Amino acid sequence: MLPPIQKIRIASGLLAVALATSSTVANHEASEQDDLDPVSVAELVVPEVLAGAVSDNSEGERVKVPVDPGGGLALASAGGIITVDVPRGDDAEQTVVSDEGIVGYIHGDGSSTVSVPKVGGSVQMLTVIEESGAPERYEYDLTLPEGATAVLNEDGSVTVETGDGLVLAYVAAPWAVDSTGATVPTYYDVRGDTLTQTVRHAGASYPVVADPFWIPLLKIVAQWSKHALKQMAETKHH
Repeated sequence: MLPPIQKIRIASGLLAVALATSSTVANHEASEQDDLDPVSVAELVVPEVLAGAVSDNSEGERVKVPVDPGGGLALASAGGIITVDVPRGDDAEQTVVSDEGIVGYIHGDGSSTVSVPKVGGSVQMLTVIEESGAPERYEYDLTLPEGATAVLNEDGSVTVETGDGLVLAYVAAPWAVDSTGATVPTYYDVRGDTLTQTVRHAGASYPVVADPFWIPLLKIVAQWSKHALKQMAETKHH
C-alpha cells in the first residue's frame, strides 16, 4: 500500500538555504540534499524559469495544477481540455507547495516533478533529477480532445494537432541542464497518447533539471505557423 500523499507548504525563505548551500548541491548526491525541497532546487538551477510563475488561479480556467498528482494537469485549448498526467503521479510520496503556488511532486526514486504555471495558461513541467540512480525516461500520458493526436516534429518539439493538421497545443523542444549550467542530452519520443522525455544524465553534476513546456492555444493555428510557436515558446521561457 502506498504512503498517503503529504502536502507541505514551503516558504520562500527556504530558497536562501538552497542558495547558501549551492556548492554542496552541485557536488553531492541526493543523500546530502534531503533538506532541499524540489521547488527550491529548481529555483537554484533555473531561476529564470520560476521567476515567470503565476498562480494557476490567476489564469482562471486555462490551467489547473492539482495538489494530488494522480489527477493530472488540465490545460484549456481551442479544441477542448488537454490533460497531462504527471510521470509516476500515482506513486508520488509527497507534495510541496511554495508560497507562490508552484507545486512539486516528490516521487521517491531520485526525481521530482515541479509544475510552474505561466501567463496565458501555459505550464512548465520541470523534472528535477537529484541523483545518478534516478530514471532516465519520464512518461507523460495525455488525454486529448477527440480526433487530436500528438506529433513529434523535426526540431524535437511536439504539437497536438487535429485531423486536419491544425495546432491545439505546442510543446517546445526539450532542454536539460545540470547544477553547473552544462547541457544534458535529452529528447522526446511520442507513442500514441504518451509523450516521453529521455534525459541522459549519467555523469552530470546533480541536480539536473529538464523541461517539457506546454503552450495550449486558445485559437486554432494553422500548421505553417509552427515557427511562430517556437518563437513564442522562446519568449515565454524567460
